[in-house]
Amino acid sequence: MRKCKALFVCIAFFASFILVGCASKYKEISVNFEQKSYEINIENTKYLLYISKQEKVYYFILYDMLGIPLVSRRLENSSFSNTKFMSMNSSFDDLFYYILKEQNSEFIYKNFKVKEVF
Repeated sequence: MRKCKALFVCIAFFASFILVGCASKYKEISVNFEQKSYEINIENTKYLLYISKQEKVYYFILYDMLGIPLVSRRLENSSFSNTKFMSMNSSFDDLFYYILKEQNSEFIYKNFKVKEVF
């Protein structure tokens, strides 16, 4: 009987640990714009980022300088997901979230130089 209780406690502990680890990485954020565009410079290569907001959903599309979309993501309910036909690419999620949170016209985040385009 004691072994069953100990096993149950261990399972409950690990299950709660896993659930806490799977909690959302991004907090709800609210900004006051419908659309913005940014120039992002990564190791002397320029990209264009367009952000649009529809109610509580944010859309991010990153283009190279030839106008080819590289990343298309949606932030909804504190989590990112793919949009359209683009392949899975979450490598820019932290940058996209930081841009919303920072709301400055020009800044550096890790190795990204970000500048708002008017």
